[in-house]
Parts: sequence; structure tokens; C-alpha cells
Amino acid sequence: MLITNSLILNLLSSFYLYKTINQLTIGWEILLFTCLNFIFT
Repeated sequence: MLITNSLILNLLSSFYLYKTINQLTIGWEILLFTCLNFIFT
């Protein structure tokens, strides 16, 4: 039971980490796009 619990916790934490990194990447892409738009217009 303990092994299963830690496995589930591991999966959850890696999933949340992946989601957070994805959101940060999207944010950086939007920021970069906005900056490029601002420079070229």
C-alpha cells in the first residue's frame, strides 16, 4: 500500500510539474511574440 501511495504521489507531482512548465513555456512564447510584434510594427 505504501509503495502504491508513493508511486501515485510521484505521478501526481511530475504531472503538476509538467503542467507548470507547459504554462510557463506558453507564457514565454506569448511574451516573446508580443515583444517581436512591438518591435516590428
